[in-house]
Amino acid sequence: MESRVRVRSDLVIYEGNVFVHSGGEVAAGNVVIGSRGLQGNTGRDNLVIGASNKFSSVGGIVAGMNNTISGVGASILGGEENTATGAQSTVLGGSNNIATGHGAAILGGENNEAAGEFASVSAGSNNDAVGKDASISGGKDNTASGSGTSVSGGYYNIANGTFSSVSGGADNQANGEYASVSGGYYNYANGDKASVSGGSDNQANGTSASVSGGYYNIANATFSSVSGGVNNTANGQYSSVSGGVNNTANGESSSVSAGSNNDAEGEYASVSGGRDNDANGDYASVSAGISNEAEGEYASVSGGTDNNAEGISSSVSGGDFNAATGDHSSVSGGYYNIASGPYSSVSGGGLNSANGESSSVSGGSNNSADSYYSSVSGGDRNNAIGPGSTVIGGVSVTEGDTYGVGGVPDDVVVSNNP
Repeated sequence: MESRVRVRSDLVIYEGNVFVHSGGEVAAGNVVIGSRGLQGNTGRDNLVIGASNKFSSVGGIVAGMNNTISGVGASILGGEENTATGAQSTVLGGSNNIATGHGAAILGGENNEAAGEFASVSAGSNNDAVGKDASISGGKDNTASGSGTSVSGGYYNIANGTFSSVSGGADNQANGEYASVSGGYYNYANGDKASVSGGSDNQANGTSASVSGGYYNIANATFSSVSGGVNNTANGQYSSVSGGVNNTANGESSSVSAGSNNDAEGEYASVSGGRDNDANGDYASVSAGISNEAEGEYASVSGGTDNNAEGISSSVSGGDFNAATGDHSSVSGGYYNIASGPYSSVSGGGLNSANGESSSVSGGSNNSADSYYSSVSGGDRNNAIGPGSTVIGGVSVTEGDTYGVGGVPDDVVVSNNP
């Protein structure tokens, strides 16, 4: 039997309480303020404030206009066209927001959805917090799909990996577990614990890999990093590219600091700058210049153009088109010089060659020291072909005697004893 008490004036209850009991009945025990009748609603023990609100479950609160609560203990405190279907879910305001997850919450904005258990959306529009404990602070068209993920703002950002995050920017994705993208656009942190700090079109694919900025940079390997620049790639484990353009660090713990089109291929190899330089040997290095190659293990080229250090621990300090092919050989400068013998050296000049073990050419042009311990100090077209032989200078001098000395002026007395 339906019974009503109509109060057409104030009703004051002093030092008392108002108790409303549903008795377990459908559409009973509700306190309805601002609306006539239940309008077909079947919920019980709810507090209803406003107009045209719908309530079909138990122990909830719905206020505002055209809002709907259907989860147990769900509440909507304001706004319009909002829906709270998850148990203990909450919508504080805004419009067209949907809280479907258990304990999910939406603070405001429009067209947002908190679908995950205890997920939340604070503001913005068209945001989806899908994962458990996922959160979106604001922005537009963002998605937090993984468990414990977060998107702080921006638009079209996605946090997929468990506990991953996107702080801002646009069209960024944090796909790895614990991965993060701080900002920029079209950046991807795909590896677990990977990070991209900013820039555009960057990828951190390896575990704990990082890209700090720039664009079109890729850190593929575990603990690899690219700090900035354009179109740089760190492929080796622990490898790094600090900046520049079109640089690649392929070897484990290899590095390229700057420049363009440089490659560090060997383990622990390094290229400091310049362009079109290659450090291919393990522990090899190229400091600067153009089109230089450090091929041997521990080989180094300091600068110049088109120089090549092929031998183990060989070095070319500068100049053009020089080659240190012997192990522990060196060319200090000049052009088209070759140190091919072990421990051989060419200090400068042009078109000189030190072919014997521990042989040396100090300068001049077209000189050669072909036997072990042989040397040419200078001049042109001189040859020291005997073991331990020396040509001091002159033109077209050939010294073939063991420990012989050629190219000596007539007024100079020398000893050819070893």
